[in-house]
Amino acid sequence: MDTDGIRVNMTEQEAKSQDREPLPAGKYHYVITDMDIMFVKEMGADGPNKNAGKPYINFEFTVQDGKYAERKDWTNAMCFDGALYTISQILKALGMEIPASGSFKIPSDRTFYIGKHIWGRRGTSKNDKNDDGSLRIQLRGFSKYDGGTSTAGPAASKPAASVLP
Repeated sequence: MDTDGIRVNMTEQEAKSQDREPLPAGKYHYVITDMDIMFVKEMGADGPNKNAGKPYINFEFTVQDGKYAERKDWTNAMCFDGALYTISQILKALGMEIPASGSFKIPSDRTFYIGKHIWGRRGTSKNDKNDDGSLRIQLRGFSKYDGGTSTAGPAASKPAASVLP
């Protein structure tokens, strides 16, 4: 080993790598490009996790159009009682009927999800803040993709209310 550093062969593409701006609020046309069934870890950042061992699905999405085409986005959909909101929205967006109450089986086969089109809405929540106090923008909801293109960034936010009569 060289004590002056680690010798590598950098490609032109690797050398051009740079930080990307986060995806802004808006409505995105996604395709589900990956998913994995995971289990909540025993220990969280604050100690033992009360949901340890419970399943969730980690989804990867790829933006299909607009300025952010080919960008990736991710969410976890919890698959246990009391936390089924995200998976319910995703399954409905994919055309599944969700019972109003009672037992229900969440599909676990990757082919059910991979390659499917879906709308994803990125937005803020007043209780979810970054370390600097700004509101965190993240995936907030899903709906059936019925055509159309992504709307993101300043044009996607609501215009300010007019102060004129």
